[in-house]
Amino acid sequence: MSNSTLFAPKWGRHNRIVISLLTVAVAIPLALNILVDPFDLFRVSPLGIGPFQNQRVRHITYLDEHPSRFNVLLMGTSIMGINSPSVVEKLVPGSRAYNMAFFLATPTDLLLAAKHLARTGALPSHVIVGVDSFLFVPRESTLSQQFRFPAVIERVSEGSWWMEAGFASSFSQVANKLFDSTSELHSVVYDQARGNYSLPAAAARIRANPASHSETVFRPTASRASADLLVAAEFEALGELVAFFERKKIRVLWVVQPNSSVLRSSYGPAQYAALKARVLGALRGDVVDLSDYQAVQDDPLSWYDLKHYTEAAGEVVLASAIRRSTTYASFSDTLP
Repeated sequence: MSNSTLFAPKWGRHNRIVISLLTVAVAIPLALNILVDPFDLFRVSPLGIGPFQNQRVRHITYLDEHPSRFNVLLMGTSIMGINSPSVVEKLVPGSRAYNMAFFLATPTDLLLAAKHLARTGALPSHVIVGVDSFLFVPRESTLSQQFRFPAVIERVSEGSWWMEAGFASSFSQVANKLFDSTSELHSVVYDQARGNYSLPAAAARIRANPASHSETVFRPTASRASADLLVAAEFEALGELVAFFERKKIRVLWVVQPNSSVLRSSYGPAQYAALKARVLGALRGDVVDLSDYQAVQDDPLSWYDLKHYTEAAGEVVLASAIRRSTTYASFSDTLP
């Protein structure tokens, strides 16, 4: 009897065990990712939307499904994302606004989204873009929250996109959504029909102990920010976005966002001046510079952290920008 015949049953059982273990190892993460759905990609989770919603997918899908519902679009990073479109509608009669800001947004993200919406006929006639330094910071990796909508990306098949999405989340992100779904106050709540988000748990902590929050959020930091580390290609993408809106005759208000005093000081005077000049140099048209807006930047209760202002502060910022804008002075006369 040959050795191959002698060991065939044993190796056959071994292979079946290995294949079974590999199948389980693949199936469990995939099932968790789909059923818990931390990034709200599959929309079958009984837990609803968690704190990691993929706004690049959600916003584009919603606007494609409602191409004529809005005539004003808010764009930017998560700093802009906290603003309620109702602020625009209160100040500008006839406006119907949607907040399409993305977490961890870059100008490339905004440009791709704007081009896609223009192709599908869902790009409104008026846009408000929040511009801040975080549009240009280096990204360590392409996080799952940054997955772009398949239709937006050239030369990427939808099948390969969904395959990657099926294994996108980590166990910690799955656990985070499970924990958040059982919390009385969620960390992040999204308004699906308007696009903006709120932070109820953080807001409750500020209300409960404003003195403690003030001491914590504006605590001096030893870390130093540098304008030299910002991504040059994203400044080029911002220039392309400016030119794209001009070609499409979109009326744009560029709002240079305020910075908390601690974040500003972390750059140092020379670096901060260089950053501000670089940002303003990339913009044209109706630009409202609120980067040194003292009504917000020096008040610790106006900030959830060193980067993100509160909803109340955001309302002050957005209202101030609209009142100073040349585009929105005659807004009602130009609405479609």
